[in-house]
Amino acid sequence: MKTWMCNQQRSVDWDLLDDLERKMTLHEYDGDFSEAHFERALKGVANGKAGGENGVLPDIIKSLKGANRKKVFSYIKQFWDGEYEFESWKSGLLSIIHKSGKPKDDLNNYRGITLMDVISKVFSRMVNDRLFKILDKYCTKFQFGGTPGVGCTDAILTLKSVIHTRGNHGLSTHVAFIDLVKAYDTANHELLIRVLEIYGVPPKLRDVIRRMYTDLKVVLAPSILAPQDLQTLDIPQDENETDEVRESRASLQLRLYNESPETDNISMGGVGTTVTYTSEFPYLGSRITFDLDDTRDIDARINAATRNFGAMSNFYRSSQVSLNAKYRVFMAIQVNLLLWGCESWALKVHLKDKLERCARRMIRRILNLNMNDIKDNHITINQLNQKFKNFSGIETLIRVRTMNFLGKLIRGNVKLPSRQMLVAYLDHVRPNWCPLDTNKKSMWKYLKHMMKDARYINIDFVGSFQDFYYCALDSTWWNIMVARMLDPSIPVPERPNDGFDYMPRRGRRRQQPPPPPPPSPPRHNVSPPRHNRNRGPARSRNSVLGALEVLGFEDFTPIDEVKARYRYLAIQYHPDKHSLFGEDNGMSLKETTAHFRVIKEAWEFLREQARREA
Repeated sequence: MKTWMCNQQRSVDWDLLDDLERKMTLHEYDGDFSEAHFERALKGVANGKAGGENGVLPDIIKSLKGANRKKVFSYIKQFWDGEYEFESWKSGLLSIIHKSGKPKDDLNNYRGITLMDVISKVFSRMVNDRLFKILDKYCTKFQFGGTPGVGCTDAILTLKSVIHTRGNHGLSTHVAFIDLVKAYDTANHELLIRVLEIYGVPPKLRDVIRRMYTDLKVVLAPSILAPQDLQTLDIPQDENETDEVRESRASLQLRLYNESPETDNISMGGVGTTVTYTSEFPYLGSRITFDLDDTRDIDARINAATRNFGAMSNFYRSSQVSLNAKYRVFMAIQVNLLLWGCESWALKVHLKDKLERCARRMIRRILNLNMNDIKDNHITINQLNQKFKNFSGIETLIRVRTMNFLGKLIRGNVKLPSRQMLVAYLDHVRPNWCPLDTNKKSMWKYLKHMMKDARYINIDFVGSFQDFYYCALDSTWWNIMVARMLDPSIPVPERPNDGFDYMPRRGRRRQQPPPPPPPSPPRHNVSPPRHNRNRGPARSRNSVLGALEVLGFEDFTPIDEVKARYRYLAIQYHPDKHSLFGEDNGMSLKETTAHFRVIKEAWEFLREQARREA
């Protein structure tokens, strides 16, 4: 039997506190709480939750009116001022819950939930509000858990964006996942109070926190468990490859990963003390793998949704429950389980198909249809979705969730790591081939799809902020555009924030005055040869100025800008991209092919001219 650690005390080296930078004390957070602050905290307590040892539920406290409500606020003021200590606030009811799917004879496979007095929870929320303001002022922006405005999705997006970007530049990335075992059971409360003092928490607020954690007691709640249970590599990927080829490639990558010298165990100096490498790690409900593929993560989401759906099969089979109720429950539970973390997925076609098949399988069971019924009645996927309250499909729901998240990021704090990842880049030369699909690329595809009917917005090949940023700041406009993905009949809203500069990227050079010349001419500028400098306005694409005009320039331009412009036009007019951009450029496939040939010839001429002059 393994030992269950409860409130273990560990030795503390107090001298290390001297190494921390002392922050200025914020005395403004020692003032009295207002009644409005109390109302906000009370409103934030969720309904339908269990009460503490006294059995008083949150719904009861929230239903109090007038003098009774003010009486509750007076209790909080008395505790804040140190006039009275409420013993019920320091007594918790401990409920022990087994972690599903793990052996019951291991005590580490149980987690405890302490049910506290509801009024003490309201007061804790009020104290937390002040601590979060101090945290925002002095502490790191990389704290995602338990921080208002950010969550698991921000953390997963930040980590995956960093790894994806480095992977596409041919760079290996070492990520250290550190988990403190039973951290809450071993925390030294006096040490935490000293740290709060160093980080600027004022004395009265520190004293209140100390009193909240002094002389605590826990009462074991009756449990349905019996007592004996408590004692007892970089390879470009092809979307068209078969499952066999995909599995063979994954097996090869795993073998190369395990055999690589970079994944050898790292000795920490002690005997038998090493840091090991793992090919997969669960991180905030998601799975981070060595090959940066989301297959295992999506398989885990499918398994979780399928298990939950099976547990609710009696509900979905019941004839007494309306189809509308089944639809709402399905969207709230199974779809949320299926799409958890989808905002950071680099979604491939075969993974999207997996998710779609899983959802359709559950919908057929809800509608009491089997595959024979589908075949005999020739029911298409669209007809199946229409039968189930016009279900939008998994791909559309992923687009909606990702765009909602993107809008929140753009309107949020620009200092947040997840927000900065949208514009982050790596100062390193990237190989010509790009082996990885990235979450940013998926986000760009969804953004392009959402804006396809908004003709006044131009989403370029990198999704530059300057083309849609000010529109995204208007939450009403953004929410309407997101809603249009679910209901295309909604009219496109007018552009918000009139008065900002909305010139699209491809029109800026012609409408803005040229920038001032640099102090010294660039080394690789494209300049015309002597016999072409005075040929007049009749130029062809075989002259430098004519080739520049083909690419949209009016004057001599550095070769780096010419290259960037060519890449942008190549994406817009390449014949292979006609199905994606054909509606935008208004050309047929034959016209697009001819225009792309002219663009390519102009670029090759200018590139050769620059090489000669270099």
